[in-house]
Amino acid sequence: MAKNHGSPRFHCWIALLLVFPFGACGGGGDDSGTPRAENEAVCGDGIVDTSEACDDNNKISGDGCSSTCIQENSCDTALDYYLVAESAGEDAAQINADLKERSNDLEGCGGTGREVVYSYTAPSKGILFLHLVAADPLMLSVQSACSNAAQSYACVDAGDTSEITVAADQTITLVVDSPPSVTGTGAFTLNATFLPLLVNGASCDLEGDRNRCDTNLRCAQNPNEQPKCTSNSAPSLTTATVFRTGREGNDLYISVSGADAEGDVTSIVMQGMEANGTEKNNGTFSLRETMVQAGPFTKTFVGYNYFKSFPNVTKFNVAVKDSGGLSSETLSNQSAVYSLHISRNNSCDPFELINVCDTGLRCTGQSPVCVDGHAPILSEVGFFDADSTRGKRIVVRGADTDRDVVSARIDFIGATVNGGAFVNVPVQHAANTTELLFQVNASSLVDVTGVSVRLKDATGVMSNLLTRNLMNFPEPLNSGASCDVGRRFNVCGSNLTCISDHCASGSAPTITKAAYLRQPEGDFVLLEGHDTEKDIATVKFEFFDGASGILDSPNGNKVGDPGYLVYSVAGREEGDGNFFIPFNVSALSFAATKIVITLTDTSGLNVARTVTLAPLEIVETGDACSDHGFDQCEAGTRCSSAHVCVPVDDLRKAACGSAITDLSEPLGTQGPSLWDPPASCTGARLIGGAPEVVATFTLGTARNVTISTDNDGTTFDTILYVLRLDANACNGELLPAAVACNDDVTPRRNFTSRLELNALAAGTYLVVVDAYDELGGNVKLTIDGIP
Repeated sequence: MAKNHGSPRFHCWIALLLVFPFGACGGGGDDSGTPRAENEAVCGDGIVDTSEACDDNNKISGDGCSSTCIQENSCDTALDYYLVAESAGEDAAQINADLKERSNDLEGCGGTGREVVYSYTAPSKGILFLHLVAADPLMLSVQSACSNAAQSYACVDAGDTSEITVAADQTITLVVDSPPSVTGTGAFTLNATFLPLLVNGASCDLEGDRNRCDTNLRCAQNPNEQPKCTSNSAPSLTTATVFRTGREGNDLYISVSGADAEGDVTSIVMQGMEANGTEKNNGTFSLRETMVQAGPFTKTFVGYNYFKSFPNVTKFNVAVKDSGGLSSETLSNQSAVYSLHISRNNSCDPFELINVCDTGLRCTGQSPVCVDGHAPILSEVGFFDADSTRGKRIVVRGADTDRDVVSARIDFIGATVNGGAFVNVPVQHAANTTELLFQVNASSLVDVTGVSVRLKDATGVMSNLLTRNLMNFPEPLNSGASCDVGRRFNVCGSNLTCISDHCASGSAPTITKAAYLRQPEGDFVLLEGHDTEKDIATVKFEFFDGASGILDSPNGNKVGDPGYLVYSVAGREEGDGNFFIPFNVSALSFAATKIVITLTDTSGLNVARTVTLAPLEIVETGDACSDHGFDQCEAGTRCSSAHVCVPVDDLRKAACGSAITDLSEPLGTQGPSLWDPPASCTGARLIGGAPEVVATFTLGTARNVTISTDNDGTTFDTILYVLRLDANACNGELLPAAVACNDDVTPRRNFTSRLELNALAAGTYLVVVDAYDELGGNVKLTIDGIP
């Protein structure tokens, strides 16, 4: 808690003023009530005599004029922040004041108008968070010396927050300043929150929100122990290479290498400059995964379209920072341009960060090379004006042999609309076909009369161009009429569905199991069911409170009328028509105790189910269980593929004993999930435990090994991690720390994973491919560098 700097004398003066407004605390005499002699200076009478610097009609210190009528608010008489502040919570204080009748002697952070000056003394070494709130354009100058604004630690505009590290008993000056344009009271609130930095051995917070370790320490956790501050050494940086990359030459690619004894490098710190030395950009960029292996490291960061914003930046200063805030030395590097036009059969980078294939070629293969690409083909485009619910929509159909269409250019035609842009599109592949569906907001395109569409694949190859005028949405078709199985152009009428290219009587989806569950990770809605035609389209949630009153949708998530939300769930059926649909509704259900779920197919047929909020059922060992998370096996057990709770020790032994070594073909996920990814690797919620693929390999000597799911044949969002294969990996609940883990390989491809392990020690390792969600699928796993 913050120290109580309130003054009993200060509160006494307030009480006396309220009771004796013209007596004990001022008026026409001294403190004893005796009338003053003529021309005698009396502090607190409101008259500024020649011997007084100020007189504000009271004897209260801390309000700008002290109890002895000395001007407070200069560098020599700065107000003690805590003397005039009120408690605003743990280790926090707050001042509500204004700049009325203040001086204008200082120019903190460029302010030239009235200001007020505070002094702040840190109780110990720590981090001071300062937040200024004001309706006027005020600013806060945080200075090491009041008289020298050039030594400001920070300049904070109203509404912003500054973070400053201070030493024990260090006194700094806070100047709330204003421009001349502030002519009113200049009211403001200044908040100060102090966060002590902890010493070696103190309990700490791994997330760093509270209980931070000192800058020469880091927060670490040993098995079965609470996190504690431990010694930390700064990482060293050997190389820092910066490239201007990408097909357009606008992307920034930073590659750093070095070493770190603790293995906790978390970010890259970059300063961009123009050729003349002008600083144009700087920032700290979090790496997609924290180092979990001590020793040498290589890390990369990609800043897409960086050079569009900073085209003249040619030089960079680069450093790395660890979880304890320690930074490496700073290295300087000139930016360069990697080759953007790699020719056929030459090595390339499939992520288009370096070595980009020439136009018309695509980068593919185990050891990627540039090969011929195939242009996508547009066969049909429709631009429909549907009903008020669906609005205008563009429908695109075509062929995509390489299955790599990533965007489409849409040019709108109309009286007040021209031009267009390439936009990312949802791609649905069926065999060698891609179907692209765009929903367009009708209210923003009232004058649009037509569209021109062209597709672009990942290699930059363009399709043909098709132009269509706006048309009414097709009338529903009758039974027996030829239809579109994609349900994009020719839509069957009510109670009909498109089966074998003809409209026929359809059946509504069925819900065989539904639950609204509260778990430690949040609230979830789970649905199991069957859909014969495999054409489920949407799910609708209606939220009700305990009195069965319908609740408004949460902020920013309204769809249609208040009280319900609609989501697309197309394509969730498996080959036999069975489906499983999970929803994390923690941010949506708020005070709901009951949810009505309505599942609707493309023909309008629907089924509804009401579920009430309930805790997760715990199933005992040997009893039947659900691998979809409708219940949970008791501690130490998992729901096996036979849907029975089995001791996890037995399942892990079996999985380790049958770990895959032949990686020549794509592998199917296997249930249940027996290991959990490291918390720092992913934020995935694994409902009931996602199925896994487990492989193993052995090294006789230390080698560089690359493990990847970023290959053709991977069909689900993977999490990849490596465990040392020993007794703990296959038995018991106490597992070894992961050697390494990766969720997403780059922001451009956010579902596959890749690990590059330098000088991996000799031994036997277990590779676990987990699923970000509960669905799983097939994975093509590669391990390069093993004997």
